[in-house]
Amino acid sequence: MAKARRKISRRAFVKGSLVGLASLALSSLKPLRTARALSRDLSDKWEEEAESLALTIRPSKRPKRSFVVSDLPSGRSTSKDCRNALQKTIDKVAKDGGGRVVIPPGEWFIKGPLRLETNIELHLSQGSQLTFSENPTDYLPVALTRWEGVEAYTISSLIYARSACNVAITGEGTISGNGALARRSGMTQSGFDQDKLRVMGDEGVPTAERIFGEGHILPPPLIQFHDCEAALVEGVRIIDMPFWGVHILYSSDVTIRGVSVDSMFGNNDGVDIDSSRRVLVENCSFITGDDCVAIKSGRDADGRKVGRPSEDIVVRNCHMKVGSSGGVAIGSEMSGGVSNVYVLRCKMDRVGGALNIKSNLDRGGYVARIRMAKVSIEECDTVFGVTTKYHSYRGGRFSPKISDVSVADVWCQSAREGVSIVTEPERPAEGISLHSLRIDHVVEPITLQNAAAISLSKVTMNGHEV
Repeated sequence: MAKARRKISRRAFVKGSLVGLASLALSSLKPLRTARALSRDLSDKWEEEAESLALTIRPSKRPKRSFVVSDLPSGRSTSKDCRNALQKTIDKVAKDGGGRVVIPPGEWFIKGPLRLETNIELHLSQGSQLTFSENPTDYLPVALTRWEGVEAYTISSLIYARSACNVAITGEGTISGNGALARRSGMTQSGFDQDKLRVMGDEGVPTAERIFGEGHILPPPLIQFHDCEAALVEGVRIIDMPFWGVHILYSSDVTIRGVSVDSMFGNNDGVDIDSSRRVLVENCSFITGDDCVAIKSGRDADGRKVGRPSEDIVVRNCHMKVGSSGGVAIGSEMSGGVSNVYVLRCKMDRVGGALNIKSNLDRGGYVARIRMAKVSIEECDTVFGVTTKYHSYRGGRFSPKISDVSVADVWCQSAREGVSIVTEPERPAEGISLHSLRIDHVVEPITLQNAAAISLSKVTMNGHEV
C-alpha cells in the first residue's frame, strides 16, 4: 500500500508544536545527531574526489598554429553571409592537420551550420560575434542527433562536431542563436513533431526513418559535440538560443570552462550532458529559461535501447544567476542511467529546483551516487527535489531507481519547498542523506511520499532544527 504524502508547513514549523509535528511527519526517518564537522568532512572529501576525477579528463590539444579569417563581409544583412568562407577555412585547416581558426572583431552573419573537425579550434576574438540565421531551412540537410532523449535526423545544430577529437570553441567573443527572430520564423518546438518522435522511439522505428526536415521543426542546440573526445568550450558568451546551449552527446573528456550563457526563452538549458562521461563544467555563469545544467541519458524505450549512461561529472564554481526551471537537474530523460555526479561550490541567485532529480514511470534507468556541497542559494522553488511523477507520463511501468544521494553544507535564504521526495511505492527513493542544510525561510519544509532510508543531520528550517 502506498505511503501517504507527508508535509510540514511553515506555519507548523514556527508554532510551539514543532517537535511533535516533526516527530509525526518524520516517523519513517532516522535522524543522525552528528556534529557539524561531519558535513565539513564530507564536503572536503567530495572536493578531493571531484578534483581527482577532473584530473582524469583528457585535455583538448590542437596544433599551435593560427589562421585569421580575413576578407569577411561584416554585418547582419543576409547578403553578407560569411558561412561559406569560414567553413572553407575550417576545412582547409583541418585537412592540413589542424590549428586555431581565428574570428576577428566584428559581427559576422552565418547563414547555416558550421561544422568543426578533429584538431580544430574555433577562436572568437574579443569584440567578435557570430550571429546565426533565423531561417530553419538554412540548417538542412538534416543531421543525426538525439532530440529530447530520442535519436532522430533533424535540422543541424548551429555549430556541430561529430566523431571529432581535440576540438574546441574558445575566446572572448559572442555566439548568438538569433533566437527571437528564429522563433518567429518557425524554429520553435512543435507539439505534433515532438509527439511523433516520441511515438517513433516507443515503437522502435529505425533511427534512419526518423527524419524531421523541412516543414517538421525540432529546434536545434546552439552547439553540439556528438560522439567527440577531448572537447573544450572556454570563455565564449552564448546568447539568444533557439533551444539548448551546449549539448554534449555520446562524448567523453569534455571541459566547459568560463562560459557565459544568457538566454531566457523556453527550453533554453545552458549545458546538457547527455549519455556522456568525464565532463567538467566550471567557472561558468547562467541566465536561462530552463535548467542551467541538465544531465540526461535518453528517453524511455529509445534511451533504454541505447543504454549509455552519463557518469563521472563535475559541476563546480558556477554562478546560476537565473535558472527558470533549475540550477542543476538530473533528467527527466535519464533512461540510460546517471551516476557519480558532483555539484560543488556553486552560487544560485534565483532558480527553480537547486538540485532537481526528475523522472517518471516511462523512463526506467537509475540515478545513483550524486553529491552536492558548499552551495548557497538566495531564492528557489525547491532546494532538493526528487520525483518519479514528472509530467508527460505516457503509461509505462518502468520504475526508475533513485539511490545514494547526499547533500552537505548547503544554505538557502528563501524557498517555497525545502525537501520534496515523491516517488512510487514499488521503488521508493532510498539512501538520501542531508547534512548541515539550512533554509532560513521556507513555506513547505518537507514533503515525503514513498521515501525510505533517509538520514538528516543538522538540518535547520525556519530557525528550527529537524
